[in-house]
Amino acid sequence: MLERVLRALFTLDDIPAPEVAPESDGWSLDWLTRGANVSISVQDDGKLPYAWTCGDRHGHGVADIEDMQSLRLLNTYILMVTAPDKEGGGG
Repeated sequence: MLERVLRALFTLDDIPAPEVAPESDGWSLDWLTRGANVSISVQDDGKLPYAWTCGDRHGHGVADIEDMQSLRLLNTYILMVTAPDKEGGGG
């Protein structure tokens, strides 16, 4: 499932590689920058609980590997957090 999620996210836009760590029920993908982050839990059932912060903005939800719209939303958060020219994002 991890490989499938990574393939789906990386085909949408040119995003940087996440930090990957094992969890008790799957994998954690984290994009961390100064003042911003996106964290996604990859579960075997295809559900992708996530949380993000960027400055004083934040949110959370559950995406689905089968739902392109929810994957695009996750991609938007990742790009917002990692874009070097965005406020709150980049290193």
